[in-house]
Amino acid sequence: MKKQISLSLIPDDMDEFRRLIPARVRSKTIESFLIHDYKLPEDLAALAQTPEVYAVEPLRLSQDVIGLMETHMEQAKQGAYGEVSRSSIMRDVIKELNAHYRQRAQLPATPSQRKHSSFYFERGTKEILDQWIGPGSQFK
Repeated sequence: MKKQISLSLIPDDMDEFRRLIPARVRSKTIESFLIHDYKLPEDLAALAQTPEVYAVEPLRLSQDVIGLMETHMEQAKQGAYGEVSRSSIMRDVIKELNAHYRQRAQLPATPSQRKHSSFYFERGTKEILDQWIGPGSQFK
């Protein structure tokens, strides 16, 4: 189940992220990147810094991804660099995602679009279906 969390992110990075990644797959792209590709930076001091300019952005993420972010926070805290928050982890993720897709020509695949389909049934099929789903359904 997804949960909406608010994170303090850098507006310029978020604008670039929105330009690079289609709206329908942004959350999925972040989750996939965090699970499969993201690694904490070697210089953990950069994570502990608070940016001068930031904006609060709501993101919908799964509980598993939020837990993974908290695991990264604990690992960064062991590096003795002070308080590292979910926002600092996500700022780094967004920055790496932007760099990744700037260099790569192929963007993440967009979800498939609906395509109208019509089906034709033999005579008598409607009556049989009405027995199971009731008359007055959308089949006419």
